[in-house]
Amino acid sequence: QHSGDTAFLAQAYDFFHALFQSSGVLGESFDASICLGEIATELHRPQAEIDFWAEHMTRYGGLDKYVQNRWDTERSCWMHCEDTPDNTYSWGVFGAVGQSWFPEEYAVAMGKWLAKDNPDGFYSTVPLTNTPVRDWPKVIGSGWDNFSITPDTNFFMLKAMWQHDVTEIALDATLGHLKEYNMLGSIPCAPEARKYTFDLFGDQYS
Repeated sequence: QHSGDTAFLAQAYDFFHALFQSSGVLGESFDASICLGEIATELHRPQAEIDFWAEHMTRYGGLDKYVQNRWDTERSCWMHCEDTPDNTYSWGVFGAVGQSWFPEEYAVAMGKWLAKDNPDGFYSTVPLTNTPVRDWPKVIGSGWDNFSITPDTNFFMLKAMWQHDVTEIALDATLGHLKEYNMLGSIPCAPEARKYTFDLFGDQYS
């Protein structure tokens, strides 16, 4: 689409064609099917191969069923956000939110979990945490303590907001993360993680 380099496109297609023969994770199978179908068309692959990616969209019973089975209409959240003693919500749900097929109105609803004015959400003193503040009492004392905030989990959460133009929340969380996670006083830093106490943890080159 950008470079017109069909040789590179063919190399990329062959790699991802093999990778996504089986199911992806976090709903990536659907985005893979959409993109690889378009690439197959651009590369003038056989019609049967192009049709394969359309058929790939029927995995899990199809996209509509996949979404319907995972969206909690009562709580307006993606999968298992109920506040019970044995349940903790997690950053991982935003992997699905960040896909192109994720419904825009649901992405807006999920953004409330990342809003800085939500004391129960993922926006803490150092945003964004990988478990909402609401659930901290359930996980403090486990191996979670040292990896409460990480750059890679922030990537997935922030990507989800930017992907669907939930701009105000995306901007607040992005700037908040850079200012609070990547600064120690007035000195830039790049820790592997921060503890739930917000102290630095791990290597300092992440």
